[in-house]
Amino acid sequence: RHPGLGLLFLVIPAVPIAVDSMTIDVSLAALTACFAYQVMTGRQRGLWWTLAAACLSRETGVLLPAAASIAALLGRAPRRALAWATAIVPACLWYAYLYRALPASALAEGFFPAWFIPRPTAGILLRAADPLPYPVLAKELVFAARVLDLISLGATIILAVLGIVFVRKMRPVILQAAIVLFLGLLAAATDQGFWITPYGYARPITPLFVLLLAGASGMEQRRLPIIMALLLGLLDLRIGAEMQTQMAGILRLMTRN
Repeated sequence: RHPGLGLLFLVIPAVPIAVDSMTIDVSLAALTACFAYQVMTGRQRGLWWTLAAACLSRETGVLLPAAASIAALLGRAPRRALAWATAIVPACLWYAYLYRALPASALAEGFFPAWFIPRPTAGILLRAADPLPYPVLAKELVFAARVLDLISLGATIILAVLGIVFVRKMRPVILQAAIVLFLGLLAAATDQGFWITPYGYARPITPLFVLLLAGASGMEQRRLPIIMALLLGLLDLRIGAEMQTQMAGILRLMTRN
C-alpha cells in the first residue's frame, strides 16, 4: 500500500479534538495504529510494550491485549495468550495506586462509566430520533447543528455496519478480534446521553476507527479506506463546528498585519 495512506490518521476524530483540548485519546489512537502495524506486518517483537502502553493510556485500551489473548487462544497458543494478558498488569498496578491515593469522592462513580449498558436500548438510534434542543442558539443555527448531529451519528452507524460486514475479510485474526471487541464497546454504549456530540462519543471508540482504516487498507477493496476516511471526515465536520471560535481566532492572528 502507498505510504500516503498514513495521512488518513489525521481524519481520526481524536486528532482534531486533541488539537483543541489535549485529550489523551490521540495517544491511544497512535498506539492502536502501532498495534495494527505490528500485527499486520508480523513485527511483534515490541507488541507487549504497545499493549501495556495502550492500557496505561486509557481504560478502553485494555481491549487490545484482550484481543491479542483471544487470537492466541484461537490459535491454540495458551502461553502466548497468557503473555499478552500480562500487558494489563502495569495498568492494574497504576489503578490500584490511584484507588489508594485518591479521595473517596473521586471514586464515587464506580469502575464502569454511566453510559456503559445502563439499559438494553439502542442509544445512538434514540439520540438520532430525539435531537438536542440547543436553547442558546438561533433557529437557523439550531437547524444546522441538528443536521450535523444526524450526519455524524449516521456516519458512525455506517462505519459500524462496514466493520460488521468486512471484519471477516480483514487479516490477521488478532486484528479481527480487536475490531469485534470495539464494536461490542460501541454496542454497549446504550445510554442516549452518551451520543450527544462526536466531541465526546468519538473518543472512547477511537481505536475502532483506527482499526477499521488499518484493516481496510490491507484488503483488495481499494476504495474502502477512502470511503471510511470520508465518513470520519463527516464526524470531523461536526467537531469543527464546536471549534469555530478557536478557528476564527487563529484566522484573525494569521491575517493580522
